[in-house]
Formats: sequence, C-alpha cells, structure tokens
Amino acid sequence: MPGAVGITTDLIRGRKHWERTYPASLRNWRVVEMFHTRSEAQAYERQLSRAWGCDSQANASGPESAVWFVYYFDHDNR
Repeated sequence: MPGAVGITTDLIRGRKHWERTYPASLRNWRVVEMFHTRSEAQAYERQLSRAWGCDSQANASGPESAVWFVYYFDHDNR
C-alpha cells in the first residue's frame, strides 16, 4: 500500500488536491507535525519519506515563515 508525505500551509486546499489525484483510494489522511518555517517542514518531510519508504512532494513553494503542516496519507496509486 503506497503512502505519501507532504507539506502545506493550507490543509483544506492540500487535501482537496490529493482527493482529486486519488479520488477512489485516498485514506488515513493525518497531520503529523507542525513547523513555523518551510525549511524545517521540508527537512522533516524528507526524513519521514526515507524512514517510512513513501513518496514525498519535493520543493514546496510558499513563504519561509508561516505555519507549515507535515501530512501523511495512504493511497492505491489510482
């Protein structure tokens, strides 16, 4: 079962994006951690991706100083 980890400043918009990408199989969406800089969130995203063996979205764009959420979800590649 594939999984993915990512970061966003807008949880609603981020989840809606992935619900459109995996409309039949997105499940177990959860926020893993929160950070106050994009750099910290991206470093944690990479760490989780390696540790959990899942996909990640590299190079998120947005302000450096903001509330950044690291999230995880499972999907079936469809």
